[in-house]
Amino acid sequence: MLTKTRVTLEDLYAVSGKAELVNGELVIMSPTGDKPGRAGGEILASLHSHVRLTSFGRAVSDNRSFLTNLIRRKSFSPDAVFYTGRPGGMKFPPDVPERLSGV
Repeated sequence: MLTKTRVTLEDLYAVSGKAELVNGELVIMSPTGDKPGRAGGEILASLHSHVRLTSFGRAVSDNRSFLTNLIRRKSFSPDAVFYTGRPGGMKFPPDVPERLSGV
């Protein structure tokens, strides 16, 4: 009988590219196409404008991961997100975006 080894946070850090930790497995995310890429860029630009206007939070672009405590998901890698948590330095930000914290 084959058993799957649950991947760890260190496995996620080792990925070169975009991936998420879902159901104990590493899910590699494929690159986005033109339309979704442009949509993510527009959302990011809007978030940047909001940050400049309010001097609050920061706009976070694609290819960043956030650690979560969701039932089946231990990381989340959005195309663009508004973040008010603590900086993560060279590691993943230590807090999830606010809209995810209550999920």
